[in-house]
Amino acid sequence: MNCCSAPAERTQRAALTRVSPRAAAVIAAVFALDRITKFLAHKYLDGTAGLDWGLLRLTYVENTGAAFSMLRGMNWLFAAVAAVFLGAMFFWREEIAACGRAARLGMLLIAGGALGNLWDRLSCGAVADFIDFRVWPVFNAADSFITVGAALMALAFYRGGEKRCAR
Repeated sequence: MNCCSAPAERTQRAALTRVSPRAAAVIAAVFALDRITKFLAHKYLDGTAGLDWGLLRLTYVENTGAAFSMLRGMNWLFAAVAAVFLGAMFFWREEIAACGRAARLGMLLIAGGALGNLWDRLSCGAVADFIDFRVWPVFNAADSFITVGAALMALAFYRGGEKRCAR
């Protein structure tokens, strides 16, 4: 496709690269909440014993691995995987959105959370985690958004069956 292509073709191609303002706002809000919570955790928890409220403990740790701190020191690999995953979600966003509101919201929560953790990996070399329930590995707000988003997408795909979600 070039600059001499038909207007309809150019319009269709432009539509494929756009993200709606509402979707961008959700992604930006998730990213901002993640960044704010990590900033506060770093400022008030780093270098301290943390805050202990029984079952919930707020503590600051840096994770260069994946979930549950697996494969520590492989930060570059997880940054690449996150970037590829975000690109794939962007590419298939219309198919995912066809599965309904839950799938769309789930995709946006995952995108915002993945961007938050990717930002950490690229700018700090590790992901900042600070929420500790003591029975689960330490995690952060981005991880929570990713988990809730994945659950929403799984529910939408399960409920949507082959009617809307099949390619």
